[in-house]
Amino acid sequence: MVATDFSAKVLAWASSEVAASEGPEVVVSALREQVDSVVGRAGLPEEKILGAGLGMPGPGGPEIGRMLDPSFAGWSGYPLEQELEHRLRMPVRVENDATAAALGERWNGVAGDVSDFVYVYLGNGVGAGIFANHQVYRGSSGNSGEIGHVSIESDGPPCYCGNRGCLEVYATPQGILREARGVALRTSHLPGVTGSRLPGCVEDVVQSEEPAFRAVVEAAGDRLGRALSGVVGVLDPELIVLGGPTVGLVGARFAASVVRGLQDTSLPVRPVARVELSSIGADAGPVGAAALVLHDTYAPSMQRLSLA
Repeated sequence: MVATDFSAKVLAWASSEVAASEGPEVVVSALREQVDSVVGRAGLPEEKILGAGLGMPGPGGPEIGRMLDPSFAGWSGYPLEQELEHRLRMPVRVENDATAAALGERWNGVAGDVSDFVYVYLGNGVGAGIFANHQVYRGSSGNSGEIGHVSIESDGPPCYCGNRGCLEVYATPQGILREARGVALRTSHLPGVTGSRLPGCVEDVVQSEEPAFRAVVEAAGDRLGRALSGVVGVLDPELIVLGGPTVGLVGARFAASVVRGLQDTSLPVRPVARVELSSIGADAGPVGAAALVLHDTYAPSMQRLSLA
């Protein structure tokens, strides 16, 4: 969590570990404590605070104030935005985490002067924040960019959403670990294979020089790149930013395979969007969440102006 000035420059930050599985009441109480902490560290008087922003995993309910993702037990339908406003006693904006991270990259990162770009948020899931003509594109229900549940392998492993072979099944730490364990089980009996021991965590996979594990990481990036070629075909962005906590974990090999997958499946008659890593890394999400309030204040949509 960060406190920023009106140009999204970080003034202070605070962090604590709390799992979503502990339930909304525990998490909201922890957020309240974090806000008090970061405001105190920044030395901000209460009357100078414009509001608070929060990024949450999608999909979200009407106006993004409620979480709908069935993988978060106890959260479905919880009025998060309303509860935070009540606890914090200030205006609160809740947004999809990928969109929030895109805002952070727009304000302080590599996309500062780009009118059309896609921020690919890689965490426990896969999402995309979209900027079109200098404006955030949210879609009719605020859930644009849910690319993690695009099925890329019709006979692939089942996903919790009910489909099979979703991008999220492959291009996440848990997906990479599952694929690597499967490779280890299938090939451990072959001569010359050194990676017979099952990897205990995704770090064991991405840090290994075992060719079979390297191939798993590259295949995950290739799948993501191929999925992004469809996004590029529809949106025609100038830039694709790879960000989120997983990017720093999986490394340059993964990013290079994303580029190859995108190039291999893009139309040869049109320019391929350039791909860059987020320049602010893990700060994109918190900065973007803070910038939600700034963005709506400085560049409000016609809909928000009409509601003012």
